[in-house]
Amino acid sequence: MTPWISQVRVCKVKLNDPNDINVDLAPASASGAQGNQPPRDALPVRAFAWVGRFVLILVLLKPFTVTAQPELEWYRTYGGDYNDKAVSIVQTQDGGFAIVGYTAPYGTDDYDIYLIKTDYYGEIQWEKTYGGPREDWPAQIIEMPDGGFAIAGNTESFGVSMCDFWLVRTDSEGDSLWSRTYGMRIDQVCVDMKLSPNRQFVLAGWNARGADNGPDFWVVVADENGDSLSARNYGNANREYCTAMMSTANGGFVLAGGLPEHAFGMIAFDSECDSLWGLTSVRRSDHSEVRTLQQTENGGCLMIGYSSTGGVGRPGDSVGWIVEVDSTGHRERDWVVDGAGWNWFTSSVRSQDDGLILVGDYMKEWPGSHGIWIMKMSEDMDSLWSHEFDEGFPATCKKMIALEDGSYIIVGTTGVHGEENEDICVIKISSDLNAVQEVKQPSTPILSSIYPNPFNSTLTIEYVTGGLETAATRVGVYDVNGREVANLLGSTSVAAVQGTPPAAEGRATANKVTWDASASPAGVYFLKVQTGGEVLTKKVVLMR
Repeated sequence: MTPWISQVRVCKVKLNDPNDINVDLAPASASGAQGNQPPRDALPVRAFAWVGRFVLILVLLKPFTVTAQPELEWYRTYGGDYNDKAVSIVQTQDGGFAIVGYTAPYGTDDYDIYLIKTDYYGEIQWEKTYGGPREDWPAQIIEMPDGGFAIAGNTESFGVSMCDFWLVRTDSEGDSLWSRTYGMRIDQVCVDMKLSPNRQFVLAGWNARGADNGPDFWVVVADENGDSLSARNYGNANREYCTAMMSTANGGFVLAGGLPEHAFGMIAFDSECDSLWGLTSVRRSDHSEVRTLQQTENGGCLMIGYSSTGGVGRPGDSVGWIVEVDSTGHRERDWVVDGAGWNWFTSSVRSQDDGLILVGDYMKEWPGSHGIWIMKMSEDMDSLWSHEFDEGFPATCKKMIALEDGSYIIVGTTGVHGEENEDICVIKISSDLNAVQEVKQPSTPILSSIYPNPFNSTLTIEYVTGGLETAATRVGVYDVNGREVANLLGSTSVAAVQGTPPAAEGRATANKVTWDASASPAGVYFLKVQTGGEVLTKKVVLMR
């Protein structure tokens, strides 16, 4: 099995940078649309603060080592005799996976979109390609309620410009049902897609308004048939590249990307594409890029990516960078995850214990082979563990997803970048949580895990009671008007539901229930767990 690294040093500090650049990202116009670098054996996580022009770097010297580490369960590669590269992956309703990337057929440089359907163990069930005479490549894949797929990406083969947004809708066997292009007579590049609460497609990226002004963030909204409903630019006279997108709990969206002066920046908008706020940009070095976003409990956001002093394509100090902002877009604090050589984050998920799993690439020498690196941070952003695959496993990571059993799937590309015979690779890693844990008796019920949240069909609720097992327990779901929409467990003792004798006094008991929300409308709901007169409430979001 691939050796792991388990020692991490961590520190964090609240920042206040007077050199931040104020960037107004109000909507510029409503436009018509036609229908990377590695860690050492120990990964110090540095936090920093600027005072005037002086830099203060704090490093906590005491290492924190954990033993609950995930293990490699299986590894698969997919591809032909020429280059095949991964972009994204989703778990499907049958428990398998749909992997999307692009392939160079017959050794040409004209890529086509490449869709692979596998079973739970990564064995191929079928493959499809989509494209034309020029380059076409994907940005994101979503499984639809009917078992088919929506693939958002880019096309140089079709449309009205050199490069247009492209949306392909397939059935459950990957056969194309329809496709649509969206663009103006300038280039535009799609980087992500989400479904809105009312099942509209929201495609995000950037377009080139012209050589003088540079690109803008660009968002296209289409109905369930792919017909364009709206398209809008966000930006000003500077250059704004969108590189990441996130759905929010209130049905809106956040876009993040690169701004002038090599800064991180982001905007938020509602389901109607109306801008809610623009962010004061966050700058650290010669080149910074956001790759992934995570919402925080207070309605804010984590921007996760990397910062490099070497710039694009040049050797330099490249480190993972995490920036936290509040619900109005103002920076609160940030962290640097540093290593020997070059390292950066490319994807992130929440773990079942509300931690943050980060995955990315590393490179120990420039130039050299990339490897995949994964680490976990606690809910309080303390580093818990860090793993890297050794140099005998050259690969780059594109996307990670969390499975219901607590394990993780990583998709990437294996081989040496720029050479022939690059292949798509998928890695399955076990859960890092112990199967049996001693839990102290809580004074109130504890919602130990709710996943996934947001969700689109089934929600799993795990909760703990202690010393209250013989009391009546109720688990209910309520809409925003306070009406009960589901009674998952009502007026029944936990012991009776489980069919086991009551637990001994003073010991905690773990329980699990599920909510099948397939017949419920999308929106915000409130989950309530009531035991022995104590009530715990948690907000959940149902998306379509």
